[in-house]
Amino acid sequence: MRFRKNRLRLTRDIQRVLEQGKTKKVSLEKNGAELFILKYYPYQHTRFTVIVSKKVAKKSVWRNRIKRIIREAMRQLIKEGKSPNFDIVILVRQNIYRMKSYELKEILEKVFDNINFASKEKTYEMNTEAKAK
Repeated sequence: MRFRKNRLRLTRDIQRVLEQGKTKKVSLEKNGAELFILKYYPYQHTRFTVIVSKKVAKKSVWRNRIKRIIREAMRQLIKEGKSPNFDIVILVRQNIYRMKSYELKEILEKVFDNINFASKEKTYEMNTEAKAK
């Protein structure tokens, strides 16, 4: 349980991210099917949770497998330092239990690069506006 500090567990924290956080929809490039929705909100370090509904996978075995795959991909990204400092809620929209954790890791890495780029760009714009005044 080395990555326990990276788990988003409290209901009030999850609700805050769902209500106030920004949304990023993630889909496959091949068929355009929406894999999951990523909601994020700034925080001191990376914390995340995975939500898989019964509509996605009927059996709890498959829901839990999806969660394990995503958690492993996130664990690797956090270990490598490639994850942004956000509270992250991952809402799964497709049954992705056949995907490998390294495939999801690549997808998440691309999404996090886009999020980091966008947040750095906004910070840069704010700094240039402050210097102009």
